[in-house]
Amino acid sequence: MDACNCDCLKKCCADTAEKIRQAPLQSVALAGAAGFLLRFVPVFAILGALIRLALFLLKPALVVFGICKLTQLCRAKSGIDPDAGEVSDREFPRPVDPA
Repeated sequence: MDACNCDCLKKCCADTAEKIRQAPLQSVALAGAAGFLLRFVPVFAILGALIRLALFLLKPALVVFGICKLTQLCRAKSGIDPDAGEVSDREFPRPVDPA
């Protein structure tokens, strides 16, 4: 699919062009400020730090996920419904009401 054929992209470009035509001085000032900030802010260092943080937090998240799945499996094998936290009827039938 060609990116130029996307209706959302065309609408976004049209809206941006219209806003630039309405306030050209403000648009140039904002573009200059963004360029100035990008010149001095180490974008690749920030992205690298975020990637390192995500990879650092991935291991504990996988351990917690594994513990949750193991607990779910143990509860299912023992007859406890993992969603409701109750004992299932197949292992322990409920008493019948005499009425």
